[in-house]
Amino acid sequence: MELNFSDAAPLMCVSMTTFNALRHSGANPGDTVAIVGLGGLGHLAVQFASKMGFRTVVVAREKDRERLALVGFLWEYRPSLAHH
Repeated sequence: MELNFSDAAPLMCVSMTTFNALRHSGANPGDTVAIVGLGGLGHLAVQFASKMGFRTVVVAREKDRERLALVGFLWEYRPSLAHH
């Protein structure tokens, strides 16, 4: 499958935003990082953090997001205390 530049641009932007935030965070493998939300950027950040060797904690409002903890990406899931 071929992907044109205009379709790939948003994915590259999101990927670089999340990857660079983790890369410049000062965290080292084994450190704990928190990802707030599992939307468009959050789900990529969780995958990058996991592959970078971080203990990854996610804070999210949606209960169904907890299932990601079961597939091996997360070290811990914390439901948000904020009401929506």
